Amino acid sequence: MLEALADPRALTEEQEHAHALYAAGRYGGMIFISGNWEMAPHPEAEIKMSDIASQGRPERAGWLTFLRRKR
Repeated sequence: MLEALADPRALTEEQEHAHALYAAGRYGGMIFISGNWEMAPHPEAEIKMSDIASQGRPERAGWLTFLRRKR
């Protein structure tokens, strides 16, 4: 499973470490820091509601708007 979380694009150890922190935080894992296990920080959201919500009419936001009844 750890190999599945490895980043094949990482060229340096710092890039690999950053990706390992991201993967641990994304999947709710723990990291070993200076002799203690700690919860990994949860990464920033990749998609936010402001990205898909319409500014004028927030009640019409979402990706299933085509299913709503037209008036």
